[in-house]
Amino acid sequence: DAFRRGGVAAVSGCGLMPGWTELLSAHFQGDSRQQARSAERPDPGRYLFCSLDRFGGYSFFRRAVKAARKEAQPPSSSPAGSYFDLEEGFLGLPPGRPAGLFRRFGKTLGTLGPVGRELSAASLFWLRGSMKAAEGTPVAAAGVWTEGEGNSPAAVALEDPRGILAGVLLAEAAFKLASGAAGEKGLLPLPGLIGREEAERIANERGGKIRVG
Repeated sequence: DAFRRGGVAAVSGCGLMPGWTELLSAHFQGDSRQQARSAERPDPGRYLFCSLDRFGGYSFFRRAVKAARKEAQPPSSSPAGSYFDLEEGFLGLPPGRPAGLFRRFGKTLGTLGPVGRELSAASLFWLRGSMKAAEGTPVAAAGVWTEGEGNSPAAVALEDPRGILAGVLLAEAAFKLASGAAGEKGLLPLPGLIGREEAERIANERGGKIRVG
């Protein structure tokens, strides 16, 4: 309703943790975003790290379980855990029971085709209350990185200790659209709606931290 009243058909570039990976890439990596889209460089890599007892609903598990058999090396600047290769980036899970159950269900039931993946997602959703991360582990984190000079990664990460920044960002975007602050119509890229200073404010007010470099 906020989008309609603001005259915006859609907001593009919501990234992996709704909005944050795109904001990190657009506002906190300088010119690396434009360089990464050139013919010489790939697009920035992205990851989402999350505690499964607090993040995501059933549809999230249905998407994520497809990656359970594609384990990957941890991305640059990411929290400690196990990482799996999604089509749009990497999914990171806290070590121990969360990553172990995800891996076990995905590699067993997930091999049985669509029905197996559905059972795997349902089982993980049912058990997610017991998949809490260890104390001191952020509930969620998101990051982007590109290969810089000498193949050194230019990484930016957002830590979300309370697991609320995805919802807060979408609420802030909807509020701005409803108030007419966007000033544009049609398709609106999220970084054009939320700038660097505003992204920092949203993160800091809710206990989050953006780490650059």
